[in-house]
Amino acid sequence: MTPDQILLVQTSFQMVGADGMALATTLQARLPGEAPVLRRLRSAAPPAEQARQLAAMLVLAVRGLSRSRALRPALRRLGARHGADGLAEGELATFGRALLESVEERLGATLPCAVRDAWAAGYRMQADLVIQGARTA
Repeated sequence: MTPDQILLVQTSFQMVGADGMALATTLQARLPGEAPVLRRLRSAAPPAEQARQLAAMLVLAVRGLSRSRALRPALRRLGARHGADGLAEGELATFGRALLESVEERLGATLPCAVRDAWAAGYRMQADLVIQGARTA
């Protein structure tokens, strides 16, 4: 990711709500109920807590774009933890699509292609690190 893309993601995230709750709620609604990642979340916490946890994760992911050296090992560890649970690359693709659709929904017609591309690049980079970690599990 380029510094300009990081700035686009972080600025647009501020526009949808810096605490991540609005985006998390929209994202929850877009994720298919049968997605294994959701089944794991739903069995672990009530919906309001799921949204809070998801919002916290989004905040960390967006802020972490500026601190990739610290973020990289953390994402690999996350992948290793979830890889043991059977995290599949398809789940990450589903989550990524839902995330981009949620960002578009929250920002509406004001979403330029460059912002969408920046979110996609950021998600791809982070998902690749999670996948690397999952493969080591």
